[in-house]
Amino acid sequence: MAVMDGKTLTHRICAIDHCWEPLVNYKSGQPDQEEAEPDLGHTFRARCTYCVQTIQWACGMPIGWGKCYEIESVSQVLQLVNFWFPPEGARPSFIVYDNACKLLAHIVTQNAQDLWLTATRFMVDTWHYINHRSKDCLCREWCNPAPFNGSQPDLVILERDGTGQMHASRAFNTEVAEQFNAWMDGFES
Repeated sequence: MAVMDGKTLTHRICAIDHCWEPLVNYKSGQPDQEEAEPDLGHTFRARCTYCVQTIQWACGMPIGWGKCYEIESVSQVLQLVNFWFPPEGARPSFIVYDNACKLLAHIVTQNAQDLWLTATRFMVDTWHYINHRSKDCLCREWCNPAPFNGSQPDLVILERDGTGQMHASRAFNTEVAEQFNAWMDGFES
């Protein structure tokens, strides 16, 4: 199980739209020398990246990260997931993401034969699922992090509490990406 989330850990980028090259001057946003137009003077204003998308195994071991430059859109997230897990490589059985239902819908509408649809189940993390479940049938049916209908028995386990009562519990920590991002707060400037 892989768990991913976006973290608004920004840094300055080139002021020219759709340019992701390193800057000559991070304060003014001046691009590299080849793109600089000398007659424009100091009209550049540095932009910032939107967020860093991180992905970890459910045990907390990081897998990778990538930048979302403009917004954390499902198309950019899918590009990052395809980068982390190329088609010829192994794919996780589950990917947990706070907007998994929209990501799943995007994959289906872009390519109904996509390998992701047969190899991996996309689930919303437990904290965000509270806001999804009542209004989204796709999310309720396909992205539930703890289905009690028996469809994913590895995700739910029975545990005995302190009083001896048995109750259902989630078998995996779907909040590991949120926890990793909280740890990264110390590196924000």
